[in-house]
Formats: sequence, structure tokens, C-alpha cells
Amino acid sequence: KRAEAECNILFDCGKTFRAAYFNVLAKLGISVISALLLTHEHADAAAGLDDLRDLIPIENSGTSLEVYRAMTPCPTYMTYFTLRTLQRTVGYILRYSRFLNGVPNKTVEKDKFDPTTDLTFGKVPTSAEEYDAVIASTPLLGTTDRRVTSLDIIIIPEAVQKFYVKGLKFPMYSFPVYHGGDYICTAYAFGSGLKRKSDAPTDVQRAAAERASKESQTAHFLQRTNRSVLFLSDVSKIGPDSLNFIKSLEPVDLLVVDFLLGPKESHFSHWCFDDVVAFTQVIQPRAVLGVGMWCTIEHESMNRLLAEKLAELKTINPSLRTDYMGLAYDGLTLKIE
Repeated sequence: KRAEAECNILFDCGKTFRAAYFNVLAKLGISVISALLLTHEHADAAAGLDDLRDLIPIENSGTSLEVYRAMTPCPTYMTYFTLRTLQRTVGYILRYSRFLNGVPNKTVEKDKFDPTTDLTFGKVPTSAEEYDAVIASTPLLGTTDRRVTSLDIIIIPEAVQKFYVKGLKFPMYSFPVYHGGDYICTAYAFGSGLKRKSDAPTDVQRAAAERASKESQTAHFLQRTNRSVLFLSDVSKIGPDSLNFIKSLEPVDLLVVDFLLGPKESHFSHWCFDDVVAFTQVIQPRAVLGVGMWCTIEHESMNRLLAEKLAELKTINPSLRTDYMGLAYDGLTLKIE
């Protein structure tokens, strides 16, 4: 929301973002996006960047109404591959953006600047101190006569990467998954309770565990708080490094996962019913939410089928931790910390 105390993280900004904003986000009173996390460069993930300009604080910095300055460019996390596509499709946005972990490797004229060739990208900030130091050393944006989206871009590698988002009290992780063939899509893991099995708990994680222990263990999925989340919006396969990372985590509260088609169906670039069921048995999240369904899936009947499947799995394995499997829907509100 507008208040600085709120932290509004947006995953992807696709071609239907404008409609999604008015249908969902505006009703929640959200008028500023604190950070944008891009999963990949397809239109359904990145073609709405133009409309993000209305959620970035911009000041009129001159006597003319057509002189603008972005007060706080939107922190945006993406891979270099995604950046290359954005340079071709929305280069005018990149020309009025900053590259927080990019170091110039040569001197070029401003109107000929190409971040994909003229910058070398380095360390990703993993703490508030590192992030603030980068911001302090990055020149402010100048003025422009065009009211365009402006971003503070951080390039993340196609590997498991811990990173910091300003306003969050816990770190986030990105990791690569495949989205058809060898095409890479970025997945994310986050939450105050997210913990590697080998790590000693932090104060934030201890507090999250204490709150979880006080919460009714019988609470319905929609009433309880999710303190560790995996977000896999587009996935056809998970490589060994990313799978090892996922398995290194304590079991998560919520898996948000690609779910294109129903039972006994498959797809080149997306997981379907059977893939999600198999993965659920491996990592045992407490709850599973399918996203990105094709129009042949009827919501209520699929939810019933998932409930039946979960009951069957629990009969086979009574110790299965998962207690909810269902489909997400537009406007669904969950408790996440």
C-alpha cells in the first residue's frame, strides 16, 4: 500500500497486468510496487512493464508539466537473458533505468548505451547493508520529457542465489527451472520461516517457528499463515542443482506451482496434474496451489479431484505432511510472512 511501512512485491508484470491491477490490486488499496521479480521474458511475464509507471512515485521537477523524475525507481530482479529481450522490446524503459549491480566496461554516448554489452554484472546484494551501499553509490536518475516506467535493475544469475529485497525482514532465493527444453525460467523461495536444514535458525526464523507453534494445527489452509513459500510459475523440469536446493530446505508451508492440464495429460513446457502430484510427494509442502491453468480445467471439479487424490496419497503414506491441494484463483488472499 502507499504507506512506506508496507512492502508490495509483484511477481511478473505480464500483458494482462493493467486489468489485473484494477480487478485485484486497486481493490486492496495498493498504489506502489516495492519490488518486481521477473520469472522470464515471455509476454505473460514481462509485457506489462509500460503500465507499471503508474505505480512508481514520479515527481514533476520543472516548470513544465512534461519534465519528470522518478523518485524511487522500482527495484526489479531478472536474469541477463531476460534483460536481453527487454533491451529489444522496451529499450526506452531501460534507457531511463539504473543497473545496480552493473559496472560499465567501456565509455559510450548515452543515446547509444546498451546494458547488454556495455555493462558487466557482478555481486547481487544479499543484505540491507549491501543493498543500501549500492544505492548510495548509484547516481540519481535525471529528468525526462516522457513519463515512462523506471527500474532499479539487479541481474541475478541462472543459479541458486540468495538476495535481498528492501523492506523485507527475511532473505529471498532465486533458482532456475526449465520451461520447455533448455529454456530457463526463474523460480523463487521466500518467507520468514524458510530455512536450510544445515543452517542454525536465525532470530527471524525462531520467531516464525514460535508463532507457528501457537497457531492451530487444524486451521484451514485459507486461515493459517504461510511462513515458507516456493513459487514455480512455469516449469517443465527441475535440474539437479535446483532440486538439491529445494531438498535442502525444511519442508515448506506453501508450494505455488505451474498446473496447466489435468490427469494423464502432459505438455512440453508446463507441469500438469501428474507432475504436481509426483513433486508433492517428494517435497511434502503443507499446502499446494496450482496456477496457470488452461481453460479446459473446470475449477471446482478439479479441486474435488485434487482432494480425492490427496486422500488417496494419505492412505498410502499416512505420514504425508501435505494437507491441502487446490487451484488458485484471481483475487485469492493468503497470509504470508
